[in-house]
Amino acid sequence: EVQARGVRLGTAVHEAMEMLLDPARVPPPSPAEAVALAGTELDAAGRGEALRLVERLLESPVVARARAARRRFVELPVLFRDEALPGAPLVEGKVDLLFEEEGGWVVVDWKTDRVPTPAVRAEREALYAPQLASYARALVAVLGPGTRVKEALLAFARA
Repeated sequence: EVQARGVRLGTAVHEAMEMLLDPARVPPPSPAEAVALAGTELDAAGRGEALRLVERLLESPVVARARAARRRFVELPVLFRDEALPGAPLVEGKVDLLFEEEGGWVVVDWKTDRVPTPAVRAEREALYAPQLASYARALVAVLGPGTRVKEALLAFARA
């Protein structure tokens, strides 16, 4: 049940962030409205926690950068064969936030993991590094060899 609650919480945070940063949503909902819409499977305490996590992510410098970017995409589906990996597996996922700045694209993945110490954060960053690298290669595969991914980063809501 604890794991299922964590999945529901993470899903609600991702869906709320999508609503809040989707450039096509004008005007965007308030954070509380987005969490209420995304967190229908959460109890009141879960919705409160989701709202706190969403508010933390919205305060992060990367969100300000994304809002100021020339182009921004949220929850962008990824499906490609990653030739850089052994066996060239099919990679399927979603880039939580992608935006274009001067000098290239920035890939961002939201995480709701608990990272209470720098050591745990470094462990989580190492764990997710292959996912970010794969998403960066997917972007180059789709947009062409001249595409530059200048940064791929994790945004931890509980950091």
